[in-house]
Amino acid sequence: MLRENKCGIGTKNNAGKTNPLGFKLEVKRSGIDSTGLGLFVCEGRAKRGEILAVYPGTVFHPGGPLFFFGLKNSYLLRRSDGFTIDGRPRGISRMAYRSLRNREVDQISGYFPSDESWVEVETFRELLLQKQDSRRFSSTALFNAGHYVNHQPYGKNNSNYQEKHFRVKDFSFWIVKEHGKFTVTDTIDDATAPEESVFRCDLPYTFFSTTYANTYGNDSGSSTAEELTIPGVVLVATRDVEEGEEISSCYEEITPESERQWGSLT
Repeated sequence: MLRENKCGIGTKNNAGKTNPLGFKLEVKRSGIDSTGLGLFVCEGRAKRGEILAVYPGTVFHPGGPLFFFGLKNSYLLRRSDGFTIDGRPRGISRMAYRSLRNREVDQISGYFPSDESWVEVETFRELLLQKQDSRRFSSTALFNAGHYVNHQPYGKNNSNYQEKHFRVKDFSFWIVKEHGKFTVTDTIDDATAPEESVFRCDLPYTFFSTTYANTYGNDSGSSTAEELTIPGVVLVATRDVEEGEEISSCYEEITPESERQWGSLT
């Protein structure tokens, strides 16, 4: 459920059906790695400098316990500040992400259950390899599918990895059920909140360490989702990406946030 009012990448009313950036994404068999999946622009055109996708996963703090998670894992992405993102959508990485996500419901003031739709895409891996249409998935799931972007040597790639700090409050919303109808809102009054109300976040990240999950990016040390920021990575187009093109990036280069080159996401 991408939203337009705060982050410029969607609307609250589209229920994940469209991407107002001017392009749509799909996951299907890669033309770069014929044995695996890739991420494609299936409709429209992505312009140079636009964010194409978010690289999802579990965020490990510098010096975090990566040994077992790193075994035969080509999805680990290390930022310049030492944080590492494990974007593998299967195996122990998948189980850890889903378990840690559920833990956050209890640890972070009862809020911030991050998006897990990106790991559900992998459930349909064999069907997608057989050219099953991936557009059945929400635009949130596909926008958070940056882990399916394959490697191309520098100069042949059409996107770059760039570091990005996300403010949780810019990607969070409440789903409220009243009188049998569901509505979406940015905030609710705790004193009058309906019993059937759920806090959601479109960001595809969870912290491995509860210490960092509770305090990272908060000057006050507060654990509220309103103040939480998350160190992430996005893929930014280095040129216009046309309809039907597969998105590719050079694995050897991640641009620090201080050198960011985009303007379409706050």
